Amino acid sequence: MNRAVKTVKGIILILWGLVLVVIMYWAAIQHVSGEQTPQILGFRLAAAGSGSMEPVFSSGDLNIYRKAPSYQVGDIVLFQQDGSLITHRIIEKKDGQFQTRGDANNTADQEMVPYENVLGKLILVLPHLGNVVLFLKTPPGMLLMTAGILVIIWVPHLRNKKDE
Repeated sequence: MNRAVKTVKGIILILWGLVLVVIMYWAAIQHVSGEQTPQILGFRLAAAGSGSMEPVFSSGDLNIYRKAPSYQVGDIVLFQQDGSLITHRIIEKKDGQFQTRGDANNTADQEMVPYENVLGKLILVLPHLGNVVLFLKTPPGMLLMTAGILVIIWVPHLRNKKDE
C-alpha cells in the first residue's frame, strides 16, 4: 500500500482514538462528579440543546468554553440557572450580574445571572458533534465506543502479524 495512504490512515486512527478517549473521560468525570459539564484542563464541553443562539450555533453543535477572569457585554457565556445549563450572550453588566439573551430571542432572559453562575466563555463551536457526544453517552453509543477502542488496540497488532 502507498506510504502516504498508510500515513493518512494512521493519523485518522490516532485522531479517532483521541476523540474517543476525551469523550469517555468527559463522560466518566461527569458521572463521578455529578456535574452537568465538568471542567477538563480548564475547558468545558456542552452540546447545544436549542436554537436560541442561531446563527452562531445550532441545536446539536458541540460548544467549548473556558473560564475567563472577567466577562464583557457581547461575550457568549455558559451559565447555570435553576439547575439548567444555558448559553446566551451578555447584553448588559450591572452590579456584578449579567443580563443575557439568546441571539434568536426577541426578549432578554427574565433573571439576571450572577458572576459565580457563569461557567465559561464560548471559544469554539464544533458543528453537529454535540449530537455525536449525546449518542455516545447512550448504551448503544457506549457499545460503539468500546468497539472503536478495541479496533484501535487490535489494528496495530493485526498489522504487525500480517507483516511477519
